[in-house]
Amino acid sequence: MWTADLVKRCDEAGYWPTDFSARAIHDAKCEHVRAWLRDQQDARQRRLWESLDTVKPDGAAATVYKHVSALTVDEFRTQIERWAARGRHCFSRAADLQQLCFEFHGEQLSVPAG
Repeated sequence: MWTADLVKRCDEAGYWPTDFSARAIHDAKCEHVRAWLRDQQDARQRRLWESLDTVKPDGAAATVYKHVSALTVDEFRTQIERWAARGRHCFSRAADLQQLCFEFHGEQLSVPAG
């Protein structure tokens, strides 16, 4: 089913809360800024900003963005571990999809080595 069809069904069912439009605009602006930060690169095509998971004073989880030149050694260590884990997660998802394809279609696809 197309996403637009699902949205239409949600519209027809009155699914959206009354403050949805304001929140959606705010979220879209935040995503635009995140995309801009991801696109900033140095002369060697390396990203200049990292997103760091943190906790606000009220205890809520949050993400902050920090220029790589301002990262501490511990923050670099955390980010390296985080990105390496993403690689493992993506490979794991590929292996899951390989198995699902076999279960649904009886065809064993290969998972390319990273």
